[in-house]
Amino acid sequence: TLFGVGSVEGQVQNEERGAGGFGYDAMFVPTGHDRTFAEMSGEEKSSMSHRGAAVTDLARHIQAVVSGTGHAVVDDALPRTDALIMASVHAVTGNDERLRSTILHFVRDIDDARAVHEALLQSYLFAGFPVALESLAIADEECRAILGELQWPDPEPFDVELFVSRGEELCRRVYGSVYDKMMTRLGSITPELRSWMIVEGYGKTLSRPILDVVERELCIVGILAALDRETQLRSHVRGALLVGATVDQLRMCADVVTETCGRGAGEAVLRNILLQEGSLTNDGR
Repeated sequence: TLFGVGSVEGQVQNEERGAGGFGYDAMFVPTGHDRTFAEMSGEEKSSMSHRGAAVTDLARHIQAVVSGTGHAVVDDALPRTDALIMASVHAVTGNDERLRSTILHFVRDIDDARAVHEALLQSYLFAGFPVALESLAIADEECRAILGELQWPDPEPFDVELFVSRGEELCRRVYGSVYDKMMTRLGSITPELRSWMIVEGYGKTLSRPILDVVERELCIVGILAALDRETQLRSHVRGALLVGATVDQLRMCADVVTETCGRGAGEAVLRNILLQEGSLTNDGR
């Protein structure tokens, strides 16, 4: 996916002036001018408008692809959280080409590479080891092509006592007031998964450094929407809000999911945001 970005600063007036343009043009005065967009000619407006700037920026990226020189501008890499959600979704849906493209348009240094590695690593909890292994192999190849030699972090020592402690703490944060009920229910169904959820899932994997808990939860929301796991999606939209994600961040996640998986998957995220917005007011937030 190629992005063109443009913006224009100015002031919104209380009265309309001018007969040209459309929308808010008659009320918007760009900085450094005393006329509204609606009082300018089309050519004059286009020379400074956000749409004109975005098209100019996009054209540079398209030209870079056509000429085979790759990404046109290093400084305008994909936003970190967007890229991590995209990479996670592409991994679990098996879209190797778009996973490679996401890495190419995001990774600029070793910290970026390790963030992608961490996001893909946690995908094994939701989509299995084969998905994680294949996507991590792609990430290793692409990151080495971008950065040259690199060193992935050493594995953390397997400390069950530590994993139980931090796993329970994080799990309580994510599930809030329903934690005790959920764990009782899970224990009655499968004591093994109840234990593994704390130790393996939340203690060993989701409590690791490099990504913060909000980034992790937004990636998980993207994965679950892509896999059409409605029950778990509802829980993790709620969990994302409980650990500090904003509604705007979740809506951004829904936009990414829509772009990568289609309208239905994105609407599933939005639907669950609406369900949770009014239900958390008395849950200790």
